[in-house]
Amino acid sequence: MNSPAPPEPYAVMMRRASVEGLPRHSLRDGFRIRGYRTGDEAVWLAVQRSAERFLPITDDLFRKEFGIDEGRLQKCMLFLEDPEGRPIGTATAWHLPDRDAPDCGRVHWIAIAEGAQGAGLGKALMSAVCERLRAQGFRKLVLGTHVTRIPAINLYLAFGFLPEIRHADDLAEWRKLLPHLKDPVHLPASAPGATA
Repeated sequence: MNSPAPPEPYAVMMRRASVEGLPRHSLRDGFRIRGYRTGDEAVWLAVQRSAERFLPITDDLFRKEFGIDEGRLQKCMLFLEDPEGRPIGTATAWHLPDRDAPDCGRVHWIAIAEGAQGAGLGKALMSAVCERLRAQGFRKLVLGTHVTRIPAINLYLAFGFLPEIRHADDLAEWRKLLPHLKDPVHLPASAPGATA
């Protein structure tokens, strides 16, 4: 008898009010960042599968998230390669589907392959994807993540992203995260729409 799949970790949103003053981190010697090339769908899936510990990375996920417009992907999707030219990271300078936020770009599906995590490479990849969004004309930034990704959340906080509290569940999850965060985070006393 199969046991039910564990529930997905709680998703949170983080925002950066401006693209001005973004931290800049360079790659170590031999590493490079390149754009999307035809056939990189399989590369993206391989990097995500190596990095992902909590969510299923299915064969159709790439097309569900990004579609098939290769011209757009070439402008938006980045890959981090090690000195041997092996892809070990990816991030996408994406857009929000929300027409009310046309000036807000999205840091989307950033990942470092398992064997390369913890070496500071995420900082350089984060710098590159944020710069790509700024160059595309976005003035504000947003990203989504899960509460299980504490190292990633600490990276995003170091880049000036702050928690977006949409409702009481968000506030409760961020309060649980506070002891694990490297940087102090100010949380509101109550969630939007909460009654006293």
